[in-house]
Amino acid sequence: MFTINFGEKPMIRQLRHCAFIASLTYSCLATAVDTDDILELTLEKPKAVIMGEVAKDRIRFNVCANPTSELCYGALQYRLAGEEDWENTITFPLARSQHYSDAVDIKELKPENKYEYRIGTFHIRDQSILPNVKLIWNDQSNPNYEQDIFYSYEDFVGKKDLSFLFGSCQYDGPLLDKLEKSPLALLNLLMKIKPLRNIGFFTKLTKLPGYKSKISNTQLGIMIELLALAEQEGTFIRTDDSEIFKTIREYAEKNNIQLRGFMDMGDTYYRDWLNIYGGAQNTEEVYALILNAITTAGRYEIQKTMPTLVQIDDHAFKDNFTRNDLIGQNYSLFADSCWRMADMVQRQMNIYDPETKQIGYRWSETSLWGLPVFIGDFRSEMIPGLAKISTAQQTALEKFLIKWGSYPKVILSQVPIGPDDTSKDTSDKWGDAGYQITRNKILNYLYSNKIKNTFWLGGDIHSGLFADVVHTSKPINENSLRSFPRVTDETESEVSMKNIVLAEAVASPFNWPIQFESMVLDPFIPLGESDKGHFCVVNQSSLVKKNHGGIFKLSDDGMKVEIALLTNSPDNPSGEVVLKKVYQLVPYESKM
Repeated sequence: MFTINFGEKPMIRQLRHCAFIASLTYSCLATAVDTDDILELTLEKPKAVIMGEVAKDRIRFNVCANPTSELCYGALQYRLAGEEDWENTITFPLARSQHYSDAVDIKELKPENKYEYRIGTFHIRDQSILPNVKLIWNDQSNPNYEQDIFYSYEDFVGKKDLSFLFGSCQYDGPLLDKLEKSPLALLNLLMKIKPLRNIGFFTKLTKLPGYKSKISNTQLGIMIELLALAEQEGTFIRTDDSEIFKTIREYAEKNNIQLRGFMDMGDTYYRDWLNIYGGAQNTEEVYALILNAITTAGRYEIQKTMPTLVQIDDHAFKDNFTRNDLIGQNYSLFADSCWRMADMVQRQMNIYDPETKQIGYRWSETSLWGLPVFIGDFRSEMIPGLAKISTAQQTALEKFLIKWGSYPKVILSQVPIGPDDTSKDTSDKWGDAGYQITRNKILNYLYSNKIKNTFWLGGDIHSGLFADVVHTSKPINENSLRSFPRVTDETESEVSMKNIVLAEAVASPFNWPIQFESMVLDPFIPLGESDKGHFCVVNQSSLVKKNHGGIFKLSDDGMKVEIALLTNSPDNPSGEVVLKKVYQLVPYESKM
């Protein structure tokens, strides 16, 4: 085949040839320039990774990176466990305005499967460079990223055991540095000597006849009990907030318990340094406290492998803050920084909107592997004299309760619902008249709608305990109600939920230095009333005044809940269960 070119002059043919050569040369040069512009970047490990809620359609991660003057991004890859190839890389910004942390979602996962993920961070001068970035993922033997596993959604209720960790109050701050350099540190050395602990002199003092009635609540009694606790824990100044998390992991492994969630119910870090020293005075110091808390050894390994729900309590802002501290002239720029930096520990939750970068209400309803959970906010909505929570939260809580009826469910709270402290603290618990109205509404709603199998998990008070709430028309000073004792010294017990309006377990603190909360709880103070009687506390356990965490376990048949409070032990890495309670649930309809 050929072409006849009538009348085309040689010069025109030459020009066409030159144009073709020029075009080809430009194309090659452009390709060469594009290749030269590829920017190879070695990833950095994130500051922290927090796994969020596992929904039917997605899983969320909260990623924190190192601050920098350049733009910061995160990179995520995932795959089914056992496969060789990773899915396409998901990149996402970690903005300065977000303190270099943000959430990333993985969607369209296959249900009931085990996955692997790896997350790294990187920095670039300008976002226009992003399309030309080639990320270098080092070999797994020397990773420059965080790698671990996660599971896609599955409904466990009535099919498999479901266990999770809960607790509050994690302190390892500047006050401890001062204490360690004080003469009190000598007590630490003494308490680490096992023969002295075995003698247990101060522990024996607490068991003397008449001690409880005459000495226990005096200044001398408080000091004796502190020394007795030190004998039992092997330390007087508790400085290592990683210890309890390591203990919990050891306990779970030893007892073949697979933890499926972590409920952190507030005071994750202390901006005010125990309300004794002035506390962190700038964002740099607050940021350091937050990062110290969420990168604690033991805790970090837990939070990056399971859904982690975190509540904000007072010490992230200031001691005993209420709604009044968040409005008007009380709300300074530094207060705003404290409040917004608290978002860093909550962006993995569904209260955070990755599009608008905002957290509105800090309460929500979620599902933990099929177990309904209401994450309450009983702190930042408190208005003294009026209400403990907003009308919006009250309505949402009631909708949650009526929706699930007697299906097993959990309410997470920064504070216990009872018993009340005899000091009638109005700033923190329920002593305020407005707060009592809120509590009465909650209990009446449960009782009047015959809602059963409800568990209230609380924190804050630096003591662990079990207690149940019942409704009674009997005199409130009776020593036994509904066949339950008001107070029990039993460390292990079993109850039926048939006559229980609300079952409560409190776990606090994970870590606390020296002085535990000085309180006298009175189970004979009613928590509220109905038109037919009162709501009263029964089965109040002894207080656990040691560092501890709680483990909540729903049985595989969905008919039994077991809750254990686990403390550190100087002689046993897997700790000691100091309180355990089994709840036989009332039969309920499946929600499948």
